[in-house]
Amino acid sequence: MHCPSINRARHPAATIVAVLLWLGAAGPAAAALWVQLDPTSGPAGTEVTGRTGGHGAFRTEIDPLRAFMVASAAADAVTTPDDTMLVEIGRLVIDDAGNGRISFSVPDVPPGRYVVMVFCPTCTPTSGGRSMLGVAEFEVTALLPSTDTVAVTASSRLDVVLLGAALLAAAMLATSQPERFGRRIERRTTRIRRQERRRSG
Repeated sequence: MHCPSINRARHPAATIVAVLLWLGAAGPAAAALWVQLDPTSGPAGTEVTGRTGGHGAFRTEIDPLRAFMVASAAADAVTTPDDTMLVEIGRLVIDDAGNGRISFSVPDVPPGRYVVMVFCPTCTPTSGGRSMLGVAEFEVTALLPSTDTVAVTASSRLDVVLLGAALLAAAMLATSQPERFGRRIERRTTRIRRQERRRSG
């Protein structure tokens, strides 16, 4: 049995097996309706597009279906679009040819595996009473550190090393040639005092 609004188009056996492995608990309608995402993984903020598999997944054009993301471990427990575990990401829009398309930005959620679900009330009678159907999987990855931050950190460390080397050289000079170093300091001090007297005079 399938959702009445979905075509019974045949799909490659390997594709159906793969879909059933991670959507088997969502009922028979999920086996006939799935969404191919591009990409299938990425950090928060990644722009994702998707379309329903096959051609004419729906018999007719219907209202857009609300789409959500939920952690894979919690997907089987979701039975209503009002579930607080869901994060709404957009709409699966069905065109007049019965094909569905979606685009969304990955929400700011913890890294991990997630299921994309749609709210399909017309599928309820033939999907074991379920209106929340899993149609795709997406893996949210951790954000990579900013390359700008790394560059600034490396530059700061280099500055510290150069400053330390200069101070060390000055200390060694003062230790090895104390009289010469002292005369330099005295000359500079005398020069500064003369400049101050000229300004005050």
